[in-house]
Amino acid sequence: MSNPQAASDRSITRRDFLKAAGATTLGLFAAPSLLSAQQDSPPTKAYFLAIQTHAHDYFFEGGDQACADMRQKGGFNAMLMAATYVSESKWRGHQPGNDYQVESGAYFNFDPKFYADSGVKPARAAAVGMENYDALEAACKGARKAGIRTYAWLSDYDQRHIAHLYPELRVCGPEGNPLDTSWFCLSNPRAQQYTLAFYRDIATNYDVDGFFADRIRTPGSSGLCFCQHCKQRAEEAGLDADHLWKTMADLYRTGLRVPGAERFLWTGSALRSLFYIEALPEIFEWVRLRGQAVTDHIRRVRDSVKGINPDLQVGLDLLGPSYSIAVGQNLRELSRHCDWIKPMLYHHSSARGIRRMVEREVETSGGNLSPQRAYDNLRATFLAQGIELYPTWEEFAEKGMSPDWLVKETQYAMAMVEDRVPIYPGIQGWEPATVDQIWQMLEGAFNKAGARGITTYCWSEMTWEKIATYKRFFTEVLGTT
Repeated sequence: MSNPQAASDRSITRRDFLKAAGATTLGLFAAPSLLSAQQDSPPTKAYFLAIQTHAHDYFFEGGDQACADMRQKGGFNAMLMAATYVSESKWRGHQPGNDYQVESGAYFNFDPKFYADSGVKPARAAAVGMENYDALEAACKGARKAGIRTYAWLSDYDQRHIAHLYPELRVCGPEGNPLDTSWFCLSNPRAQQYTLAFYRDIATNYDVDGFFADRIRTPGSSGLCFCQHCKQRAEEAGLDADHLWKTMADLYRTGLRVPGAERFLWTGSALRSLFYIEALPEIFEWVRLRGQAVTDHIRRVRDSVKGINPDLQVGLDLLGPSYSIAVGQNLRELSRHCDWIKPMLYHHSSARGIRRMVEREVETSGGNLSPQRAYDNLRATFLAQGIELYPTWEEFAEKGMSPDWLVKETQYAMAMVEDRVPIYPGIQGWEPATVDQIWQMLEGAFNKAGARGITTYCWSEMTWEKIATYKRFFTEVLGTT
């Protein structure tokens, strides 16, 4: 096994090699990796143990120190670094300091020539003190020294820092006008060019092992959107686009009052699906078109990345398999165009959606339903799938989704991809997740579901006690070093 420290001391890097070779084309030049995951895999290569990180982690803690702590104190052998991100508040769980704001935008020194053809100008994140800080470079260097793999994590179609500047690229509503949203349309050719440029830029200029594609979905029930490019996609699929557009536009305008339609468009499931399947078959064509748009994007991403360096991997950040189809994420089809998949199986975050459904059921029942009764109705749909949730509404509200849910969802994802790619379930590490819950979820993922890896979110918001819990599980249960 090669020495990761020795690799980091080599006199030539992939960036130097590509520049020396004149690799200025957008994805047409294929170069061998000088520091591929296969050549410098970490000691625990049998498992994929990844932590999601943000630029501030390296800025506050130092790239070398943060990566060393991830490896030594957390036992992680891969990190997913947010090279671009959306706006989000963070709490520094294991370092002194107060909350801080992750601003949307890029956290690396992008090369403008890669983005010129799209006509869209990328922007650095407006993070105070980090205007010229190349967090991706710091992460790559620190990771090599620590002996862990680096994946550039990108927020593809949620472009909230620049969306207001390009209304013509945004998702459109039923009237065909851009919505007040930060999401670009998956079918828009310029948006496609722009998102691909980030992959080409980083693949050419940074020493990464691959990519982690995020925000590769449609924004909730606003769906595929009603722009001319989406309509053209429908026509190319052989559909009566005029009829489909009119039917779905009427559905959105009437407030999604068709029984079950709102829940299906938001979550991919419904308690009373038989009431609308026969009456509204167009809804399924609408969902299918969403899936085609997302899958086509990932196919383009993988072709572009592999065209630059065949050793670079592409991982996907997806919703859980039971409801990912609602936002266009078809695991079966996506698995043909990627190297691994992380379904977001966050036990508290996922429970929030169910809590909202229960509260809505209670509110609209006119006092005829108690929270427990409404919860029992939803719980029955999970029992039908063989998933055991906590029996009482109070316990569910406190603990979130059960470990059994994570196990069954992981196994479901594995069945959908049919062994084409590994499934690395996403574990919630931030509040209100407890140390005991983290351990239970890890047991479910590895010991019961049979996963060969996990990802967890996220480094900045974990206490040292939680970080040590991962290391203890990896060493005591998995036998890693």
